[in-house]
Amino acid sequence: MKAFSAGLVVLLLLSSAVLAQNATQALEEFYSSTGGTGWTNSEGWFVGDPCPNGQWFGVVCEGDKVIELMLPNNNLSGTLPSSLGDLVDLRSIVLSQNSLTGSIPTTLSALTELEQLDLLSNQLNGTIPDIFAPLVKLVHLNLGKNLLRGSIPTSLYTVRLLSIINFERNNLTGVLSTSVGNLPSLTQLNLAHNSLAGIIPASIRQPSIEYLELSNNQFSGPIPSNLGRLAGIKNLILNNNLLTGSIPSTFDQLANTDVVLVDLSTNSLNGYIPAFYQTQPTYDLRLQNNFFWCPSPEWCGEAGDRSCTPCITAPSCCEENSRPGCGNSTIQQCVCQSSAECCVSQWSATCVASVETLDCGVCGPLPSRSPSPVVSPVVVTKTRTQTKTQTQTTTKVPLTTLVALGGISGMVLIIIVVAAIIAALIIIGAIAGLIYYRYKKGLWLPFLSSYQKA
Repeated sequence: MKAFSAGLVVLLLLSSAVLAQNATQALEEFYSSTGGTGWTNSEGWFVGDPCPNGQWFGVVCEGDKVIELMLPNNNLSGTLPSSLGDLVDLRSIVLSQNSLTGSIPTTLSALTELEQLDLLSNQLNGTIPDIFAPLVKLVHLNLGKNLLRGSIPTSLYTVRLLSIINFERNNLTGVLSTSVGNLPSLTQLNLAHNSLAGIIPASIRQPSIEYLELSNNQFSGPIPSNLGRLAGIKNLILNNNLLTGSIPSTFDQLANTDVVLVDLSTNSLNGYIPAFYQTQPTYDLRLQNNFFWCPSPEWCGEAGDRSCTPCITAPSCCEENSRPGCGNSTIQQCVCQSSAECCVSQWSATCVASVETLDCGVCGPLPSRSPSPVVSPVVVTKTRTQTKTQTQTTTKVPLTTLVALGGISGMVLIIIVVAAIIAALIIIGAIAGLIYYRYKKGLWLPFLSSYQKA
């Protein structure tokens, strides 16, 4: 039994020695691959062993295990070696703000103790490898400000301890999976400045989320109502996308949170400004460059333009119409953005004329403030026999259609005339040929024979 125990101890010591040797070799390869001779600080490297009592700059040990590799902003260059995956005890890799190139090694999937991977602000390229399923302890993942492309790997959504995800300023494409809702510990999600498209998943509803930024992508469709129910949100940034529809009424609940910034600017949102915006919130709220309607006359012009487009900020627009708005989104986008006098002048005159001239929509009664079902648009017209403006449904035929119809009729008439002329010429030619033939044969026509006999 004593011999067995002694053998086990020896085996463990040998195993530990092998691992330590592998770690040392992996660090040496890392040094060489990332231009160690040009590092800003490489103090202590290759002086003795890195562990347990080594002084290799940026290498943190626990006993004879390398648990951290911390070399941010240290002028690293070159590529990450695959042998980095041999440092199996690593808990943190922080190599941000360097000049690393190449791809992220797939061997990092062997780092099952890894809690933090920070490669922010390098020049890494290729796709994000699908390595995350074994990294069950990963909490902090920062790959922002690189040259990464492709889609977000699905294995990422299986790491339930993930709290921080930052992929900002890359070249990522594809959609944001609904599986993002399977990350119960998520506090920060930053996907800004990529080329992600599709809708924003309604599954984003974790109360733990404090920072959500999806700006400068190509997300479309409506804003999910669940985003207004994020109890822990402090920064909600969705600007510069293709979002449509109105702001969900659930956003009124943000007034009861610790929110600091809500940025919905530069989208294609419309409808009335929700109540939470009318109460002059203490947080930074950005809604410009959309197509919202004025909620009331006092919102126009000097009284406080906090969101309206240029078309609907003129005081005369709201005052003359005495209605809580200046028109529907179609008119605002087509007329008001192209014709500043649309709302400066009277709605019933200038705006109607502009709509008809641009042929981009219809002009009619402004929408009611109270919710109501969507109805078909109407056109305001006045006939010669009418003395008052009446609202009636009309069917407008575009000018181009009329021109096309006129062109078709003209072509038909020309073809008929030409055909008649050709037919007449054929008949005349046939008669002339017959006369000439009979004349040559001495065969006079009957009426000429009668004339000769006489």
